[in-house]
Amino acid sequence: DKIQRMRKLAEAMEKEEREENAANAEEDEIAVFLAAFTDAAEKSGQGNFEEAVAAWTHALGLDDSSSQVWQERASARAALGQFAEAEADLAAALARVSTDEDRASVYFSRGSLHGDAGDEARAIVDFGEALKLDPERLETWLSRGTAYLAQGDTEHASADAEAALKLNRKSGAAWGLLGAVRQRQGLFREAIEACQTALELDPELTWAERCLEASLAKLEVPWQVLVKAACAL
Repeated sequence: DKIQRMRKLAEAMEKEEREENAANAEEDEIAVFLAAFTDAAEKSGQGNFEEAVAAWTHALGLDDSSSQVWQERASARAALGQFAEAEADLAAALARVSTDEDRASVYFSRGSLHGDAGDEARAIVDFGEALKLDPERLETWLSRGTAYLAQGDTEHASADAEAALKLNRKSGAAWGLLGAVRQRQGLFREAIEACQTALELDPELTWAERCLEASLAKLEVPWQVLVKAACAL
């Protein structure tokens, strides 16, 4: 009996040691992966996209189960104009997501990719999928509205701009999109009002300023005069 107890004790100690070693090894793997992730993120943030692609590839070699890493490498590849490779990475990311929020994020990224590649039709489809999963994301409404506008579909672009404003009335970009839509529709006074609101909320929106100038030109009103008048109110 004593020998059996000693054997059981030895077995328990061996098991505990194996579990501790396994835990330490897992912790080491996590630390290495996090270091690789941080390095890749820094390169992407610095705009060193060729190095970033290599760094994200290294991170995937350590753990290819992370949808975020696939998504990040896709973003770096898109910045280099490698649209086909980026789309393949997003397909891999989509296969690995586990929540609707993450799935919506990948659809949004793929929609942005298609938009950058000039394929507005596919961009609209992916933005639509993202909105089904996460209708509260302002940026998706704005992106789909912009894609609609690029196609000349002012009706749907207007609806998306209005939807964005329902989410956030203080979004300069949403007012700017509405202004651009109204300008395209020939409703120049409404375009002026929307673009002025956009610039009051976000003076850095140079595209909204250009929209304002173009709309004022149609009414033959110097845009500086109208802006000064609005600021005086």
